Amino acid sequence: MPTYLRKDSIRLLEASAESLSLAIAGLGLPRRLILRDANVNNAAPIGLIGVSAELAMSSMLIQVNGPDALQLSNGHFKSGATILEEFRRLLRNPVPRLSFISKGIQNPTEHLTKIYEHTRRFKLLITLRASGLHTGNGPSFDVSLIAANDVISFLNELALSNRIKPYLPNIPQTPNIVRDRTLVVEDIARSIRETTNLNEQARLLSSVFLVLPEIPEEQPEWLNAFDRISISPREGDIAYLLNVLENAVPATLLRVNGGGEGLPVVVRNNDPNALPIAPQYLRREFTQIRDQWFADIGNANGRLTQGTLDLPPADFVLDAFVLRLNNLNVIQTGQFLTPHESWPFIVSSLSVNGTAGPFWFLVRATVDLNQLKAQILRVIEIGSGYLRNRRTEIIQGLDSIINNTPLSEITPFVQELLLAHESAESKKEHLNESIQRSKGSYRELSRDAEVVITEAYEGNISIGDVLIDIIENRVQIDDTRSKLYWIRILAESAYDEEDLPGLLAVLSTELYIPAHTAAKKAIRLVDFLSNGPSIEGN
Repeated sequence: MPTYLRKDSIRLLEASAESLSLAIAGLGLPRRLILRDANVNNAAPIGLIGVSAELAMSSMLIQVNGPDALQLSNGHFKSGATILEEFRRLLRNPVPRLSFISKGIQNPTEHLTKIYEHTRRFKLLITLRASGLHTGNGPSFDVSLIAANDVISFLNELALSNRIKPYLPNIPQTPNIVRDRTLVVEDIARSIRETTNLNEQARLLSSVFLVLPEIPEEQPEWLNAFDRISISPREGDIAYLLNVLENAVPATLLRVNGGGEGLPVVVRNNDPNALPIAPQYLRREFTQIRDQWFADIGNANGRLTQGTLDLPPADFVLDAFVLRLNNLNVIQTGQFLTPHESWPFIVSSLSVNGTAGPFWFLVRATVDLNQLKAQILRVIEIGSGYLRNRRTEIIQGLDSIINNTPLSEITPFVQELLLAHESAESKKEHLNESIQRSKGSYRELSRDAEVVITEAYEGNISIGDVLIDIIENRVQIDDTRSKLYWIRILAESAYDEEDLPGLLAVLSTELYIPAHTAAKKAIRLVDFLSNGPSIEGN
């Protein structure tokens, strides 16, 4: 069977299903003893249910952004809340590399919306997961079953994709009949009124918010208080959350005693210090890149006021793309560039002769895209012929992102890049055949080189790692013609972000000029797949 996802993504998907299966099994097991604290009941299952949701979202992020997608710049793993935020942002602003999640779906846009809707309760679930795993507090049996069904629905929606379905063949199901959410809320509301214990009120409030029939689209103000009571309950937070419930616009009022007012149940709608590329492959000192970045911004904007263009070198933009802006201390994680700061580098990549350099990563890092569009249109009037020829590509792409409307697959530049992606995938899938065809010719590989390239073909290591190993002679290919051939073939097979350091190494070595075009095209493809506008029906 062909491999449709990265091995890391497949492992995380399978771990998600296993975690959910263990949680459901735990909910169904008879109690082995009477616990001194009843809150311990279901602490482990709710923890595993939350873990299942997080692992599934992590799988999707790794498939799009590569193996480092779950790590912060300091080497620590991202929190569940951060993973949820990044996944939801990706669903709202899809890039071409996310197309796998909708393969075989008749209406991809509607499918992404449905997946997004399934994640609406996950912020609360992740908080309860932490409470279960770190403080040993679990919700009621009914609440746990409802949470499990929410994750089951999420996995079922993901499994509609032809690329994901083979790895989620048997999604666990809850054997019990799950009670209606409104009935569960009614029971919890009654319990809240009957207890004066602060910790018990906090636990019950956490449960009632998780199973509310409707969850608001925008993050409500009460979420911070919800997070706090799950860790350390305080009277003020509990009173505030009770007030939120009692003052929300109710669709249904559940009366829990004869004359009581009841509770409304609807709320208003790596090594941390390591660089990703060895310093010898950069065109300039790493310590100088940040200074040059800001100097180039000043020069470009200053000369533009005089009606001339003074753009940064295109290879400088390549370095910035591979190193990543946050590693350069140009912007911090979660921050954005202004149009004033990003346009010189975007225009530089669009102004080169031959294959355009990467620029979509800068578009995605820029705030106020309408102003950026206006600035680029202004610059195009005085720019080179190469820039004017790419006017349609950048402006159509900007309009697509600004309006959140996918581009058609038959848009010329989109069609070209999608075909390039298909070609790169095909060449990677046929690397093993290329090895066999080369036997008996000058291209025949040594045993060590054959093993390493086969590892890349099988997805165990990246194409980029193999390129660097060959260039640095850690993998020996003695014949110069053979070495150049395999570097070109590998560059033509590259399309993942982790391949970028190897591609930059190719471009930084004049011995491999015949492979430079392949490396530049691969870098352009990686940028488009990871950062470009979304594609209709893809």
